[in-house]
This record gives sequence, structure tokens and C-alpha cells, in this order.
Amino acid sequence: MFASSMVELLELTCRTMADKPPKKADAAFLFGQTPDNEESILKRAALLFHQGMADKVLFSTGGVSVTNEPWSPPYQGLLTGLGVTHNSIIPVLITEKLAHAHTEAMAFVAYAKERNYQSVCVTAQPLQQLRALVNTISIVLINYPKLKVYSMPGTPLTW
Repeated sequence: MFASSMVELLELTCRTMADKPPKKADAAFLFGQTPDNEESILKRAALLFHQGMADKVLFSTGGVSVTNEPWSPPYQGLLTGLGVTHNSIIPVLITEKLAHAHTEAMAFVAYAKERNYQSVCVTAQPLQQLRALVNTISIVLINYPKLKVYSMPGTPLTW
């Protein structure tokens, strides 16, 4: 468990939303979003890429979503439209049947470990950032503890 009280949970949430950005990370992991929230992660990814903080942008594909539809978001084209170069955008295959935050984190960390990444940025829509980060850190602690993980929430959305 990452927090044993409401106070610890509040502190973890605040730290998640205010992490100091790295000077340079090997990649940015984008956690899947519904179409109404994806602008948040795509804009953050483009910012990280254009500011030279991440050379690669990874997103998940594969498995089925909770609505039982194949998970294959259109992020490649959308990111290219935001100026991220095509060869810097990498879809990472989810090998589990169901696509959700935990299986995305499993796929991302396995991909990072295979390529000996040293640091990554985790990006989700701000309301889902804590869940994405905790899932990633849970997998990192078990499978690849030398990987440094930075929390880079998606850009704010208008409500």
C-alpha cells in the first residue's frame, strides 16, 4: 500500500502533481484516455518532446478496453499532428487480454527494461495521474527497480 491514511494519500497526491521534471528522460509513457480526455496527454507529450525532455513517446495498444472493444488509440497520427516525429512515437503492445492502467504499466516497464531505459515520464490526464503513477511504480519496484519514474501530468482540460 502506498498510503496508510488520508493524510498520506493527500501528500502522495500533491507530490504526484508537483514532481520536478527531469532534464532528460528516455521516454514519456502515455496512459490511455477516452477521446474527451486524450488532448491532455497528447499536449503534455508534445511539450515534453519539443522541450527535449523525452526523445520518445510511448503509448499502449492491444487487448480490449473495458467496453470490450479492441484497444488501439489513434495517438500516432494525433501526435504527428502536434509535431512529434513519426519515428519518435512508439506503440507498446499490451500482452494481457484486458487493457487498463495496470496492464499498460506492465507493458511499459517491460519495454523500458528490454531497452535499458534509465528514466521515464508518466503522463495521464490529471484526475488519473495518481493511479497511473502508482501502477507504474508498483511494477517498477518488482521488475526494474533502477528505473527512475517522473510524474508529468497531462495538461489541464476545460470542464
